[in-house]
Amino acid sequence: MQTHKRQRSTSLGLFLAVLSPIAALAVHASLERWLGERPPLSLFSIAVAFPAVVGGLGPGLLATALCGLAVLARGAMAGGSALLLAVPFVALGLAITWIGERMRRSDRKFGDCTTLLERLRAREVSRRGEVEGLRESEERFRALAQASFDPLVLHSEGVILDVNQAFTEVFGYGREEVLGTRKEMLAPEEFRPLLVEHGKSGGEVAYEAVLQRKDGSRFVAELRGGNVHVKGRPAHATVIRDLTPRHAAESAARWTDELFRQLYEWIPLGMAQADVKDGRLLRVNACYCEITGYSAAELLGKTFSELTHPEDRNKDVAGYREAARDGRVYRTEKRYLRKDGSIAWVRVHAFFLRDLHGVITTSTAVIEDITQRKRNEEALRELQRSTEEALGLLDSLFAYAPVGIALLDRECRYVRVNEYLAAMNGSSVAEHVGRRVAEVVPDLWPKVEGVYARVLAGERHLNVTISGETRARPGEVRQWSCNYYPIRARQADDIVGIGILIQDVTDQKHAEEALREADRRKDEFLAMLAHELRNPLAPIKTAVEIQRRVELAEPRLLRSRAVIERQVEHLVRLLDDLLDVSRISRGRITLQRETHELCDIVAQAVESTRPLIDARRHELVLAPCAGPLHVNVDAARLTQIVANLLNNAAKYTDDGGCIDLCIERGPRNEAFIRIKDNGRGIDPKDLPHVFDTFYQSTRTLDRSEGGLGIGLSLVRRLVELHGGRVEAHSDGLGKGSEFVVWLALEEVPMTLTHEAEHPLSGHSRRVLVVDDNVDAAETMAALLETLGHEVAVAHDGEAALEAVSNGHPEIVLLDIGLPRMDGYEVCRRLRGDDATRPFIVAVTGYGQAEDRDRALKAGFDAHLVKPASFDAIQEVLRAA
Repeated sequence: MQTHKRQRSTSLGLFLAVLSPIAALAVHASLERWLGERPPLSLFSIAVAFPAVVGGLGPGLLATALCGLAVLARGAMAGGSALLLAVPFVALGLAITWIGERMRRSDRKFGDCTTLLERLRAREVSRRGEVEGLRESEERFRALAQASFDPLVLHSEGVILDVNQAFTEVFGYGREEVLGTRKEMLAPEEFRPLLVEHGKSGGEVAYEAVLQRKDGSRFVAELRGGNVHVKGRPAHATVIRDLTPRHAAESAARWTDELFRQLYEWIPLGMAQADVKDGRLLRVNACYCEITGYSAAELLGKTFSELTHPEDRNKDVAGYREAARDGRVYRTEKRYLRKDGSIAWVRVHAFFLRDLHGVITTSTAVIEDITQRKRNEEALRELQRSTEEALGLLDSLFAYAPVGIALLDRECRYVRVNEYLAAMNGSSVAEHVGRRVAEVVPDLWPKVEGVYARVLAGERHLNVTISGETRARPGEVRQWSCNYYPIRARQADDIVGIGILIQDVTDQKHAEEALREADRRKDEFLAMLAHELRNPLAPIKTAVEIQRRVELAEPRLLRSRAVIERQVEHLVRLLDDLLDVSRISRGRITLQRETHELCDIVAQAVESTRPLIDARRHELVLAPCAGPLHVNVDAARLTQIVANLLNNAAKYTDDGGCIDLCIERGPRNEAFIRIKDNGRGIDPKDLPHVFDTFYQSTRTLDRSEGGLGIGLSLVRRLVELHGGRVEAHSDGLGKGSEFVVWLALEEVPMTLTHEAEHPLSGHSRRVLVVDDNVDAAETMAALLETLGHEVAVAHDGEAALEAVSNGHPEIVLLDIGLPRMDGYEVCRRLRGDDATRPFIVAVTGYGQAEDRDRALKAGFDAHLVKPASFDAIQEVLRAA
């Protein structure tokens, strides 16, 4: 059977081997004529392949030979090298023949013609079965497509073949509108290339694209497709799923996750997630790290009990586990031990999370740092305690204070009053509370009503003195020192009442009045004392002046005169200082300030103290300033200041000592006068008090230097009146002392004017001396007579008027304190008689400024204070 089939296939192969070259040659020639050019010789390879496949080796070799001859013939006709064309072709034919023989002998060989036809019939039957299967599958596919909720598109090479019902609902197109159109129409213009690209790929595809509905709206869709057969033809099915809901859900989920993450990280509360089994921390936020002082990496793996203060740990763990068993929220306040060792108070709210099986696995806690609140609570407790103590102290003060205390409301009703004030008003505390001031003390109400109104307007009135009577002491006028202040609300600034402090100062006022009276009497006594002391000093000083003009040969008399002169000057200075201190303390001294050169004033002070310095055989070293220093001062008072300091240095320096006087310009616009000695110095304990009035250190208890303890006090007060300052320095006893006076300089010194001196007239003057002190009158007369004047004497006012009427003197030296008729009255009468109008000079022991002013107002032409100096008398005689 097989041999018969093989013979038939060989015969068929030989037939084809002869027929195929002829057919190939004819087709080649026809193509050449039709195309106008020579077609390729590959057609002859087909003519070799058919016989070789069907008949095997023999028909293949025959076909190769015949086709080779045809190739030689066509090559020769074309004028080319036929051999070069035939050799490759023969080689190709042999290869095809060998391949065909191998196929014929293999299991998949076609066999003879009969086998081939049977196989073709079998394949047709199989194909029909497949078509039926495909048709059934297509029907099932169509049913599934129509039932699908997602749009489905069947297309072939981009052309839409069919769509389902979901497609028409989603896209808004009717089925007939899209059939035969290209699927790219479902996408906007810019997204169509994406659909074309994925349509070419074939096979299973899945991608996302933006599609467009019929109304122009767009949406993001996922396209999934695969190969199918539609009516026996290959096609592609694409399922379209609208991703808008999914994207919205994903976006919402992402937003929710991001919101949770942001809240978790940035919420101003600590957040921590822990494993319920062992309490190990799984996640923490930044605020929790800040509370504990650890970083997130350091916290992860730690347990919350490790962070808890040891004293709170056991209670906290037990409470946490109990809440975990019940699944309830765990709340507690506890202490954390921070990384740096400090303690942080926290409030914890922990809730527990379950897994899919309902088992509690983790806990999430919200931790609030309440350290500051705890501190505030502690501070509040301390404040409450201190407030209670303060209120208790205030109650005690209210009850036992030696002053009257009251609180009034805006209606001037007593809200609170202490026993002291109640006793002053003559009523009990209960009778005060709730009643108006006008009801309790009606006599005092008109005096305080205006003050209360101003206090309620926001003013404070302190040290207000009120006098009147109360029921406590009827008929007795009392005086009170009152302080009124507004009481404001704690929260707002509204005034809610009046606070009153009252002190009975009746006894104090009486004491002050007594002191003022005593001070007045003291001043009167000092003035009278000065007057009475000046009266005997005047004749002594005049007598000394007379002796100066008489030649004395006896040395002892010269020394005695010098002693008398120095002691008189000393007494005069003591009187002046004593009166100056009294006047300064009462504020009754005024400075006659002018601009002077400082060195000139210091020179006058040195000249006035030279006798004492020379008597003690001191060395006085002067260091005046190189340039002029102008100061605006009372020249007499500044001379007094420097003289007092020099006298002080001379007295408290042993004989033969050294005194340095230096004048310099200071660092600012100041000048200073420095007086330094090498005397006995000042004890450090006495140094702060050397300028106190009447202060005497222990070094002067023997009274060897004399003094009243007022010289330095007077210096300081006069310097301060000039706007300067004075300082005392000493390294201790036996190490000398130093006094420095600072005065402000005048930047633009004024031009000083000096009155021209009136030379003493060469002719004598008629002078009347009136003084009830006979010695004073006689010595003054003797002095004037030595100067060549004609002098008369009277000892009372009437005698003075008679002497003026009879002798017509040119100058009258008139004492104020005369018997029967004082000097003021004598002056007024003399001024009333125009015929006899002499030059009247007051010569008195009253030397205060008001005394001088009173004398000038009474009509005196000049004023001299006893004992008057010879220069002062000469000046008066010149001015007369």
